[in-house]
Amino acid sequence: MLITAPAALILSLFSLEINAQVDEKGNPIFNNIELETVQITDDAKITCGYFTIANNIDNKASSVYVSDSPTLDDYILFARNLPANTFLLQTGPEILLRIVLNQVNDQQNSTFSYTMVNPRSKQKLEAPCSVWGEISEKRADELLALNVDPKAKIVPVMDGVNALEFNGKSYRIQSYEELKAEVIGMSTEMLTPSIVERDPEELLRNESIGGRFDFAIRLAQDEQHMYLVDGIAYNKANFAIYLWGQAARQQGIENAKKAIEIWEEIHDSKLSSPQAKALKAGFIAELE
Repeated sequence: MLITAPAALILSLFSLEINAQVDEKGNPIFNNIELETVQITDDAKITCGYFTIANNIDNKASSVYVSDSPTLDDYILFARNLPANTFLLQTGPEILLRIVLNQVNDQQNSTFSYTMVNPRSKQKLEAPCSVWGEISEKRADELLALNVDPKAKIVPVMDGVNALEFNGKSYRIQSYEELKAEVIGMSTEMLTPSIVERDPEELLRNESIGGRFDFAIRLAQDEQHMYLVDGIAYNKANFAIYLWGQAARQQGIENAKKAIEIWEEIHDSKLSSPQAKALKAGFIAELE
């Protein structure tokens, strides 16, 4: 089965245009609440937020408004297809990164991935999420609290894994604590001086095998086997190279030719023609 690539790889919440509702800065209105703040170093912290179902699905002022009287199908589609979790990484008053967990579902597969945006430079970095599930834990909790389906409940599936039963179907729940831990891990890594202070080429050389730019590892747990971007289908191996090309540009590599040279030096092998095309496509891809 051919599955479209995760939305976070080709767009982000910050360009979401479901409806025309925007705030005074022109950003789409997607109401959210603060969950908690976690101190990760002496001067750095992460603020965890949640995009609610209530005050969005039935709110005409929201860019994600669905209906004044949403059906059960509307609720579950909203819960499983729109971003649920957001994080702000900051040191003191300065916001270093805005991180949104994007999710895509096609009935059979669920895909979660991160869009990370530097609000100052506007640069974006995309990364797969390794914490799997079919619905986020906070969305499952809110659906129960809203009581739109009186028969809805959370049931254990196996050790440490629960599922939401809603409208006669079962959805495995993505752990919020595991998700938060992954975001903290990524953020801490980005703040590590030995990483931050490296030049782009050195960073790529040191992080491309077993590190944060080893997208083959990150995609290994993804159930998808094919990815469709801009009308081109990539297998998992070539899509990992596509993402690496995207990361190389984000890190400031000047052109695709130089990125190919760095990749081949790192892996001590020549890219095949399809692999080189995948890397170039990732490098030149524009994230709206």
